[in-house]
Parts: sequence; structure tokens; C-alpha cells
Amino acid sequence: NEHYFLSMIASQIALAQEQNSKIAICILDIDNFTAINTTLGYKHGDLLLQEFSKKLRSILKNTQLLARNGDEFFIAYSFTDDMTLTAFVDDLKQLSVHHYDTISEGLAISFCTGIAIIPLDCENADDCVQKSKVALSEAKKKGYGSVCFYSEKLFQKNLEKISLEKELRRALKNGEFILHYQPKIDI
Repeated sequence: NEHYFLSMIASQIALAQEQNSKIAICILDIDNFTAINTTLGYKHGDLLLQEFSKKLRSILKNTQLLARNGDEFFIAYSFTDDMTLTAFVDDLKQLSVHHYDTISEGLAISFCTGIAIIPLDCENADDCVQKSKVALSEAKKKGYGSVCFYSEKLFQKNLEKISLEKELRRALKNGEFILHYQPKIDI
């Protein structure tokens, strides 16, 4: 689960520092999973999660971490160069091409992915998982099957949104809005 995943990343970070490598924290969220559960039933939803997990394990090395929380999958992927990470992300994208016929004939799934990189984006596990979730949120906004890498620009965008919402609530509470009517005239 996510708690186990966080505790295991600490040792991965120490190993990555020794080997001068990086770790990509990837969070995959199956698109429209609630509809799959509702339509096919929870038993089939669980089977889909199991089959998807097996397909994920097939592209991971033994040293990579994989955990699940609901329909979100957490991966800690160690790499030394950007081309290796790009190849891994391409392999992930190929998972959505596979059909899951054991659950429902012709069923193909898609998923969004958020990625943050240790030590470029963050230094510790909690921070990196949080930043991966920020990237995942942005990927979901882009639509099914999207991949998004964390950036400070995303972080600032979210801060601005929260700040604006806070200011709007304060303005509403203080009666700072004025309603103006614009007449529509048909001459």
C-alpha cells in the first residue's frame, strides 16, 4: 500500500545517491474506474486491478517498487539517464493498448500518470509522492491516457488557484461583489 511504499522509498533514495542515479516516482490512476466497477461489478473491477498489476510487474525490474492504493498504482523507478526513463514511460503507455479480455471481451483501459523525480523535484519520499499527485492531477485535466511531469510552474498554478478561491470566498463573505445588469436590446 501507499504507507509501505513511502517507507521503502527511503532506502531507495539512499541507494540512488550511492549509485548517482535518479528515481522517478510515478502514480498511475486508471481512467473512469468507478464506471468499470459500476458497469461490470466490483469482482470484475478487482480482477482488472490484479491483471493490470501483473502487466505492470512484467515491465518492472526486480529492484523497482510497486504499490497500490485503490485504483492508483505507485512506482519507484530508478534510472541513470533520461532515455531510460523515456523508454519506461513508453512501455507504460503500451499497457493501455493491451486488451483485458478475461474481464470483459475487448475491454481496453487507459490511465493518467503523474511523475516527479528525486532529486530534481524533491528530496524525500513524502514530498515526491505529493508532487507526483500534483502532476497526476494535471494529467487528469488533460484527459484520458495523459502523462505529466511535475514542474514548479504546476505548483505555482495550483497555489494561484487556491489563493484566488480564498480571495473570492473572503470577498463574498464581506459583500464585496456588485451586481450589474447589462440590458439586451432588440432594435
